[in-house]
Amino acid sequence: MVKIVVLHLFQKIKLTFLFILIIIIVLLSSCKSNDFRIQMLDFCENHEKIKLSDISDFDWDIAYIDRQHYMSGEEIKEKFGIEGEFEQLPTDFSSRLAFCKDNKLVKEIILNDCYIEFDSSVEIITPDTIFLVEWLQKGESKEEKLILVLK
Repeated sequence: MVKIVVLHLFQKIKLTFLFILIIIIVLLSSCKSNDFRIQMLDFCENHEKIKLSDISDFDWDIAYIDRQHYMSGEEIKEKFGIEGEFEQLPTDFSSRLAFCKDNKLVKEIILNDCYIEFDSSVEIITPDTIFLVEWLQKGESKEEKLILVLK
C-alpha cells in the first residue's frame, strides 16, 4: 500500500515538473523582441557594418524609426499608411523600429536609446540599408552604446 502511494506521489511530481518546464519554454519563446536587440548587439561586436536583414528572422520590406517618446505610434501609422497596432513608447529614452511588409506591421522593436541609437538622419530603412557600427563609451563607466551610422 505504501509503495502505491509513493509511486502515485512520484508521478504527480513528474507531471508538475513537466508542466513547469512547458511554462518556462512558452515564456522564453514569447520574449522574441528582446532577442532581436541582443542579436543586433552581438552581431555588431564582431562586425564593422550591419544590414538589419542579416539578423532578422522575419520577412519585411521596409522599417521605420519612430523617435516620438511616450507616443503610441499613431504618427508613423498616419505618415506612412501602416496597418497594425503599436505599443506605447515607455520613456524619454525609447525609440521604435517598425518593420513592415506591404505596409502591414510585422514586428515592432522597442529600443532603449541609452544602449542602441540610429543615425538621426535616418527615418526609413530597407533590407539593403547598410550601417557602420560605432561604439561610444557611456560616461566614466565601462559600458558602451551602439551607434549605427548610415553608410
